[in-house]
Amino acid sequence: NPYEYNIVHDDYIPESEWLANINWVDNNLKAYGYKMICIDGWGDDGSFNNDGYRTTHSSNWTHDYAWWSNNLQARGMTLGIYNNPLWVIQGAANAGKLIKGTNIPISTLINPNENSLWFKWVQVNNPGAEQYVKGYIQYYADMGVKYLRVDFLSWFETGFDQNLGTVGPNRPKADYEKALRWMREACDANGIFLSLVMPNLKNEGELEDIYGRMIRINDDAGLASDWGRFNNLNRGQRSLDVWSQYDNAFDGYTYWSKLSGRGKVVLDGDFIRLNKFTNDNERKTVISLNLIAGGPVSVSDQYNSIGSNLWLYQNTELLALNTDGFVGKPLTNDPTNASSQIWKGQMSNGDWIVGLFNRENTAQTRSINFATNLGFGGNAAVRDLWSHSNLGSMSSYSVSVPAHGCVVVKIVPEIVSGATYKITNRNSGKALDVFQQLTTNGAIIHQWDYASATSQKWVVTSTGSGSYTIKNVNSNKNLDVYQQSTADNVQIHQWDASNINSQKWTIESVGSGYYKIVNVNSGKGLDVYGASTANGGLIKQFIYTGGNNQQWVLTKL
Repeated sequence: NPYEYNIVHDDYIPESEWLANINWVDNNLKAYGYKMICIDGWGDDGSFNNDGYRTTHSSNWTHDYAWWSNNLQARGMTLGIYNNPLWVIQGAANAGKLIKGTNIPISTLINPNENSLWFKWVQVNNPGAEQYVKGYIQYYADMGVKYLRVDFLSWFETGFDQNLGTVGPNRPKADYEKALRWMREACDANGIFLSLVMPNLKNEGELEDIYGRMIRINDDAGLASDWGRFNNLNRGQRSLDVWSQYDNAFDGYTYWSKLSGRGKVVLDGDFIRLNKFTNDNERKTVISLNLIAGGPVSVSDQYNSIGSNLWLYQNTELLALNTDGFVGKPLTNDPTNASSQIWKGQMSNGDWIVGLFNRENTAQTRSINFATNLGFGGNAAVRDLWSHSNLGSMSSYSVSVPAHGCVVVKIVPEIVSGATYKITNRNSGKALDVFQQLTTNGAIIHQWDYASATSQKWVVTSTGSGSYTIKNVNSNKNLDVYQQSTADNVQIHQWDASNINSQKWTIESVGSGYYKIVNVNSGKGLDVYGASTANGGLIKQFIYTGGNNQQWVLTKL
């Protein structure tokens, strides 16, 4: 996006600079997934077609949007459009242009008595308004546009700006909703991704959550576009129902995370200019938060301002989050709570991603406990996605995070919830099995040579509180302690699944690939009675002593 050029020069971007940026992205970023070039504001609407729709960024450009859309498609990229289909071009109205497909003059969409700053707004209750708005979107779709960034929505809705005061009329909620609905309907019909910018997000984002595919959640990056704008601007302060409710991106992402998720509205933290941040710790944080929150990485560094920072946009391990559709959440969405600086979420394959952020000016310790915070017991392999290094197997992780920095780790549980396992005793080498492959309640559990029988296969499922159920594939019944006993040497059997603690087990690594399996109700370990190595050796519970007959190998099938 050329936002950096626009705001620095307070002017349109010349076509030669636009082209230079496209070539730079094509050569350096496209291979990493950056495949859209989106125009921004500051141009002029002096060029319009017979339907009154704007055709180019600037009257000084040689080529129009359609030409550039074709150029980008030939490169394997797409054109994104910045415009609001509720804006009426005064020049088109003065020229007597008609709403497409009607005999209604565009001029009738304007209220000449409406005292609005900068824009002539569509009066949504006037004849032809819906055709005009939807026709505008269709016009972009016909040239291959797949992304529409609609700005200044708060000005249309309430006519109020935090900095400028009154900028227009306060419209009825029904009018705002109607406009959003028309835009979403037309975008969905044409495969266009609708991004809503400068929304008031009234009533906890009620309407924007329904009609937007993406919503802005903070003030503009602005001329500064630095750590102050990203993290410090009015930190922790909320302006209820007025754009922007939270001014800095970190607060915005944190609070509005309650709306986001896979298949839900995308949060937009505005443009990124890495060249305006002081150091790589800050640069890593801004990229990491956007990706972990499921937001876009909206590059606004230009070909001649990126400096030595390009590599930060090219971290394939982090960009994999975007490809996967990953959306993380903070431990709390209260931006004044330090726990909001710890984010977590799961990839589609079940891997966990944890972001440990530090918004403060001094180093801070950040920690994540896998059982408490992620809901699974035992160990997991941990990998740092910025250093690209494996940190080892552990059940929790704690690190000193530098000021303004972050650590992002991928956590792969050694026990995968919902997966099927064979469970083999360390001492005997024999597999956990149901006696005679019975499917009845009360059938005893013993050990036997592994033969790939379904009675020797077990589905291990997290309860979400650090324990697991262990269900036999053949019988569909759970591993259970007879009569919920808490005594030593009580037989393990199978029983219909129920939410009782005698059917819940913790699975904890004891090192070297072995696990202890402990019943939640009794606190006793899964044990081969008498340390037997024979087929048919009984499985009972016994206080955990660390014997090899109490250690198990879980092999994912």
